[in-house]
Amino acid sequence: MYDNLNMIYVEIPKLKKEKEELNSHLEWWLYVFQNLSQLQEIPQALKGDVIAKAFEKAEFVKLPKDEQDKYHKNLKVYRDLLNSFSTADKEGEKRGLKRGMAEGLKKGIEQGKVKEKLQIARNLLDILDNETIAIKTGLAIEEIEKLR
Repeated sequence: MYDNLNMIYVEIPKLKKEKEELNSHLEWWLYVFQNLSQLQEIPQALKGDVIAKAFEKAEFVKLPKDEQDKYHKNLKVYRDLLNSFSTADKEGEKRGLKRGMAEGLKKGIEQGKVKEKLQIARNLLDILDNETIAIKTGLAIEEIEKLR
């Protein structure tokens, strides 16, 4: 059928080892499947493995149908809220960035105007008095005195 497809059949009942005799990861997995009905917790050798997720799924499947339905409804509400918060966060970030850009542009323009006034005042220092420069540039007399 397929050249690269291999099938391996595992006969779990043929594993006759006790917990203490298990040597490999595969043997632990087979042991878990063979003894799933008696296990109350995940064997230490498999903690943190994907088997933990399998145990969680098994716990869920044991729940009555109405409890499973409640779980799915709560999960949907949780995911919807998570999505809403994520969207609100992105929208807030966009608005904040837009507002920040506008304020930054406004401040930049104001600073540019002040620099221009100072440059004009510097150019007028040798030909006009402080009061006249202040009137023509809109700068305070103290600022002009600092330039001299």
